[in-house]
Amino acid sequence: MKCVKRGFALAMCSLTLLLGACATTSVHAEENNGTLASPVSTTQTNNSMQIGDKAVNSEEKTIYDDLDLSIFDTARYDNGKYMQYYWDSNITYNESAMIIRNADGTLDAVKLLFNVDEIISVRSADLQTKYEKDVDYKIENGKLIILEDGNIPILEHNKVYFDAKPEVGAIGGTDGNGYFPTVDGKYEKYVEAGILYDYQIAVTYYHRDKGNYTVPATQSKEFDGVIGKLERGESVNIACLGDSISNGSNASGFFSTKLNPCMPSYFGLVGDYIKAKYHYKNVYLYESGEAYVADKENEETRIKMTNFSVGGKDTYWGVTQTEAVAAVKPDLVILGFGMNDGSAYTGEKAYYNNMMKIIEEIRAVNPACEFVVLGTMLPNENICWSEGGKSILGNQEKYLLKLQTLAQEEAGVALADITTLHKEYLTVKNYRDMTGNNVNHPNDFLVRLYAQTIVKTIFG
Repeated sequence: MKCVKRGFALAMCSLTLLLGACATTSVHAEENNGTLASPVSTTQTNNSMQIGDKAVNSEEKTIYDDLDLSIFDTARYDNGKYMQYYWDSNITYNESAMIIRNADGTLDAVKLLFNVDEIISVRSADLQTKYEKDVDYKIENGKLIILEDGNIPILEHNKVYFDAKPEVGAIGGTDGNGYFPTVDGKYEKYVEAGILYDYQIAVTYYHRDKGNYTVPATQSKEFDGVIGKLERGESVNIACLGDSISNGSNASGFFSTKLNPCMPSYFGLVGDYIKAKYHYKNVYLYESGEAYVADKENEETRIKMTNFSVGGKDTYWGVTQTEAVAAVKPDLVILGFGMNDGSAYTGEKAYYNNMMKIIEEIRAVNPACEFVVLGTMLPNENICWSEGGKSILGNQEKYLLKLQTLAQEEAGVALADITTLHKEYLTVKNYRDMTGNNVNHPNDFLVRLYAQTIVKTIFG
């Protein structure tokens, strides 16, 4: 379902519930009535039970046990819920999974990050269709099982994975029939949203299982400048420079996607979060290619967010954009490069030098500017750009060490490591569960991981 164009009058703090957690909603979102801070255990006994593969305390209670969990169901973009950290909450909102058969026709249990205590809702990816327990799905041993005779669409394996070159479409085709060769001489579907979106579901569930995932490090000391301005209510300029992921691909609200729930890019998610946290009235978000209109800003204080990111670009291009970025006098810049550099097998030293040059050239004009450098998500390791080529999973992970070195060497620079988290999630979930194009773009669930990791890095 197509969405209405998203305005950038961003979210306000709308509700304090139980523990006093601040909930935010976008201008096109429903009122939030179900955002809670991560709960603390209230009782403990030695009686245990098995949930999925992990033993948990059968009498260990959380604040959720006495609530009607249906209040946590969400059918629209809700920043307060969507920015609840995956690693620090007992409610996971709208986790994505693709429902597709195996090659032998069987259907696996849905792969979720945590073992399930209770399903709150299972919805279509656009959140407009809500499926029914024991009709469309069931829970067995902490796992979500899709029922064959239910209403949840199930994709046939041969619609995504091809043993031979498809007769319709082309390598990299953008007409919905695109595909790419794989490292084993076969082919896989490539499409921006489309069939992937149609067969992904969104699962909201309660879980006492907290998994064993990395928690991003808080590095607020590197951001004294921008945090100080926000705390004083001063005007703040934030810029983003990167590739298609930073540009917004494939968030549901991305300009070329525009599907419900119309969630913005990670940059927009961060803007919504900051506005609510620091009670700013006005946030102006200028996406790539959108002209800056000075007379839009007629309030005394505001946050201006300017996104310079462009799809297909790498750090070599980034170096050529520093004058434009510096011209907006940013207090904070988010640098999101690595996906395209890595797939081109750009060397780690060249990547490091380019990233350093971007920072140095922006700071030559704005000495106090602070930076978040992003460790990119990983691409689909099976994909090659051309037949007989190398995997597009090239040097992406190798750049982490260089970004860590850069952050250690430069004051006011911190690494937000999405790479490690995505790699860990891929040990539990399939690549197709978290992608918007089956190649190298995130879907809403993974876009949220970007935003959460950035926010945790800066604000804790």
